[in-house]
This record gives sequence, C-alpha cells and structure tokens, in this order.
Amino acid sequence: MKISCFGFLVTALLPAAADKSGDLAELQGTWLAVSLINDGKTFVDEKAPPKEGPVTKLVYEGNKWMIRVGDKTVAWGIFKIDPAKKPKEIDILDESGTVNDKTKLGIYQSITVVI
Repeated sequence: MKISCFGFLVTALLPAAADKSGDLAELQGTWLAVSLINDGKTFVDEKAPPKEGPVTKLVYEGNKWMIRVGDKTVAWGIFKIDPAKKPKEIDILDESGTVNDKTKLGIYQSITVVI
C-alpha cells in the first residue's frame, strides 16, 4: 500500500508553475488537517490533542482547494505548485472572501510511505 503525505506552511507571495503530473496528482483528494497555520494564527495544531466536534479537512480537486470543517466549506480558491523549486512552492489564492483576497506562497513537502 502506498500513502502520500504533504506538509504545508503558508508564508509569502511568488509566482509558480503548475506540475501536470507527479506532485499535483499525489495532492488530489481529501486530507485530514494535522497542522493548519495562516498568517501566524494556528487553526489546527499537531501538538495539541484534537478538539471535540467536526474535523478540519483540506480538499484538492484539479487546481481548486477548499477547507471543510465537518460538512461546512469555510474557505476555497485555486492553487498552483512548482515542484522544481527548493523548497517546493505552492501559491494559494483565497477566493472565499471571508479571510482575504491575496495570493499566499506556501511551501510543501511530499513524503511517500510504503506499508
């Protein structure tokens, strides 16, 4: 069984090129948020025990993303990745208008675990 994991950290703004396969394909789907920090504010902390109530999930479909808390979508937008950069880059545009309307640069790391 092959499991792919992505770490994610939002930091600043830079343009990035899209990956047509590889990392982009591995990112697709629904992910349980282990740690989620935006503009220095921690929403989900991997060091703290999970809070009771609905879980936070990140969903990636094509070049679109969304954050879901339980059945409610709380943020959404589009993204681009550049796996050729060191560290790898992900640009995130929040289109929900609830938090901001600016693109943020993130960095990510892909890890493949074989069980």
